[in-house]
Amino acid sequence: MYNSGIIVKKGGKKMYAADIVNEVVDAGLNENVFTVDLSEYLELLSEEDIESVLRSAGFIFKPLKGGKYKIFVEEAGEGKERLKKFVEEKIRTEGFDEYGNMRLDLSMVCDLSDFQVIKTIREMGLLCEKAEGDGNYWVCWIEGDRRWTNEKEKIRYRT
Repeated sequence: MYNSGIIVKKGGKKMYAADIVNEVVDAGLNENVFTVDLSEYLELLSEEDIESVLRSAGFIFKPLKGGKYKIFVEEAGEGKERLKKFVEEKIRTEGFDEYGNMRLDLSMVCDLSDFQVIKTIREMGLLCEKAEGDGNYWVCWIEGDRRWTNEKEKIRYRT
Protein backbone atom coordinates (compact mmCIF):
# COMPACT_ATOMS: atom_id res chain seq x y z
CA MET A 1 0.00 0.00 0.00
CA TYR A 2 1.26 3.44 -0.95
CA ASN A 3 1.96 5.92 1.83
CA SER A 4 4.55 8.00 -0.02
CA GLY A 5 7.23 6.67 2.32
CA ILE A 6 10.42 4.89 1.37
CA ILE A 7 10.08 1.93 -0.97
CA VAL A 8 13.06 -0.43 -0.88
CA LYS A 9 13.32 -2.59 -3.97
CA LYS A 10 15.76 -4.25 -6.30
CA GLY A 11 19.29 -4.32 -4.94
CA GLY A 12 18.26 -2.64 -1.67
CA LYS A 13 18.00 0.76 -3.36
CA LYS A 14 15.71 3.28 -1.68
CA MET A 15 13.33 5.75 -3.24
CA TYR A 16 10.22 7.65 -2.23
CA ALA A 17 6.81 6.92 -3.69
CA ALA A 18 6.26 10.70 -3.54
CA ASP A 19 8.93 11.02 -6.27
CA ILE A 20 6.65 9.18 -8.69
CA VAL A 21 3.65 11.33 -7.72
CA ASN A 22 5.63 14.56 -8.18
CA GLU A 23 6.94 13.45 -11.56
CA VAL A 24 3.43 12.66 -12.81
CA VAL A 25 2.10 16.01 -11.57
CA ASP A 26 4.95 17.93 -13.21
CA ALA A 27 4.38 16.12 -16.51
CA GLY A 28 0.73 17.07 -16.84
CA LEU A 29 -0.04 20.05 -14.68
CA ASN A 30 -1.80 21.95 -17.45
CA GLU A 31 -3.40 19.00 -19.22
CA ASN A 32 -6.58 16.96 -18.77
CA VAL A 33 -5.13 13.89 -20.51
CA PHE A 34 -1.40 13.32 -20.85
CA THR A 35 1.23 10.62 -21.13
CA VAL A 36 4.04 10.26 -18.61
CA ASP A 37 7.16 8.13 -18.98
CA LEU A 38 8.00 6.34 -15.73
CA SER A 39 10.34 3.80 -17.32
CA GLU A 40 13.30 4.94 -15.18
CA TYR A 41 11.44 3.61 -12.11
CA LEU A 42 11.30 0.13 -13.66
CA GLU A 43 14.94 -0.26 -12.60
CA LEU A 44 13.76 -0.25 -8.99
CA LEU A 45 10.08 -1.20 -9.06
CA SER A 46 7.81 -3.60 -10.87
CA GLU A 47 5.00 -2.26 -13.04
CA GLU A 48 2.58 -3.51 -10.36
CA ASP A 49 4.34 -1.40 -7.71
CA ILE A 50 4.26 1.71 -9.90
CA GLU A 51 0.58 1.15 -10.67
CA SER A 52 -0.15 0.69 -6.97
CA VAL A 53 1.45 4.09 -6.26
CA LEU A 54 -0.55 5.74 -9.05
CA ARG A 55 -3.81 4.13 -7.95
CA SER A 56 -3.31 4.98 -4.29
CA ALA A 57 -2.47 8.59 -5.17
CA GLY A 58 -5.84 8.88 -6.91
CA PHE A 59 -4.66 8.87 -10.52
CA ILE A 60 -6.87 7.44 -13.23
CA PHE A 61 -4.52 5.86 -15.74
CA LYS A 62 -4.08 3.43 -18.59
CA PRO A 63 -0.79 1.49 -18.79
CA LEU A 64 1.00 1.79 -22.13
CA LYS A 65 4.14 -0.04 -23.20
CA GLY A 66 7.63 0.49 -21.80
CA GLY A 67 6.75 2.13 -18.48
CA LYS A 68 4.55 4.81 -20.00
CA TYR A 69 1.10 5.68 -18.66
CA LYS A 70 -1.77 7.73 -20.01
CA ILE A 71 -3.15 9.83 -17.15
CA PHE A 72 -6.71 11.17 -17.08
CA VAL A 73 -7.35 14.15 -14.80
CA GLU A 74 -10.70 14.70 -13.11
CA GLU A 75 -11.79 18.21 -12.21
CA ALA A 76 -11.45 19.08 -8.55
CA GLY A 77 -14.88 19.43 -6.96
CA GLU A 78 -16.03 21.42 -3.97
CA GLY A 79 -12.99 20.29 -2.00
CA LYS A 80 -10.91 22.74 -4.04
CA GLU A 81 -12.38 25.81 -2.32
CA ARG A 82 -12.08 24.19 1.12
CA LEU A 83 -8.43 23.43 0.38
CA LYS A 84 -7.72 27.02 -0.72
CA LYS A 85 -9.29 28.44 2.44
CA PHE A 86 -7.33 26.03 4.63
CA VAL A 87 -4.00 26.89 2.97
CA GLU A 88 -4.70 30.64 3.15
CA GLU A 89 -5.54 30.33 6.85
CA LYS A 90 -2.39 28.33 7.58
CA ILE A 91 -0.30 30.98 5.81
CA ARG A 92 -1.94 33.76 7.85
CA THR A 93 -1.74 31.99 11.21
CA GLU A 94 1.46 29.95 11.01
CA GLY A 95 3.43 31.38 8.10
CA PHE A 96 6.38 29.86 6.30
CA ASP A 97 9.69 28.86 7.87
CA GLU A 98 12.84 30.92 7.39
CA TYR A 99 13.36 29.26 4.00
CA GLY A 100 9.88 30.07 2.70
CA ASN A 101 8.58 26.49 3.20
CA MET A 102 5.64 24.99 5.04
CA ARG A 103 4.77 21.33 5.50
CA LEU A 104 1.03 20.73 5.51
CA ASP A 105 -0.93 17.65 6.50
CA LEU A 106 -4.05 17.82 4.33
CA SER A 107 -5.27 14.29 4.99
CA MET A 108 -8.35 15.50 6.87
CA VAL A 109 -8.98 18.67 4.86
CA CYS A 110 -10.33 17.44 1.54
CA ASP A 111 -10.79 14.35 -0.57
CA LEU A 112 -8.86 15.55 -3.60
CA SER A 113 -6.24 13.41 -5.33
CA ASP A 114 -2.58 14.33 -4.95
CA PHE A 115 -2.66 15.77 -8.45
CA GLN A 116 -5.68 17.97 -7.65
CA VAL A 117 -4.13 19.19 -4.40
CA ILE A 118 -0.83 20.12 -6.02
CA LYS A 119 -2.50 21.76 -9.00
CA THR A 120 -4.85 23.79 -6.77
CA ILE A 121 -2.03 25.03 -4.55
CA ARG A 122 0.12 25.92 -7.57
CA GLU A 123 -2.84 27.88 -9.00
CA MET A 124 -2.71 29.92 -5.78
CA GLY A 125 0.77 31.14 -6.76
CA LEU A 126 2.67 28.77 -4.48
CA LEU A 127 4.99 25.89 -5.19
CA CYS A 128 3.77 22.51 -3.98
CA GLU A 129 5.14 18.98 -3.95
CA LYS A 130 4.06 15.72 -2.38
CA ALA A 131 5.96 14.99 0.84
CA GLU A 132 6.51 11.72 2.69
CA GLY A 133 3.40 10.33 4.38
CA ASP A 134 -0.27 10.25 3.45
CA GLY A 135 -1.76 13.70 2.91
CA ASN A 136 1.53 15.56 3.44
CA TYR A 137 2.75 18.29 1.10
CA TRP A 138 5.54 20.84 0.97
CA VAL A 139 4.24 24.31 0.13
CA CYS A 140 6.73 27.03 -0.74
CA TRP A 141 6.37 30.75 -1.23
CA ILE A 142 7.63 32.02 -4.58
CA GLU A 143 10.10 34.85 -3.97
CA GLY A 144 8.70 38.14 -5.23
CA ASP A 145 5.09 36.94 -5.54
CA ARG A 146 3.04 39.82 -4.16
CA ARG A 147 -0.17 37.81 -3.69
CA TRP A 148 0.99 36.88 -0.21
CA THR A 149 2.24 40.27 1.01
CA ASN A 150 0.79 43.76 1.16
CA GLU A 151 1.09 46.95 3.23
CA LYS A 152 -1.18 45.71 6.04
CA GLU A 153 -0.28 42.04 6.23
CA LYS A 154 3.18 40.60 5.73
CA ILE A 155 3.87 36.88 5.52
CA ARG A 156 4.62 35.74 9.03
CA TYR A 157 7.65 33.48 9.29
CA ARG A 158 7.92 30.83 11.99
CA THR A 159 10.99 31.15 14.18
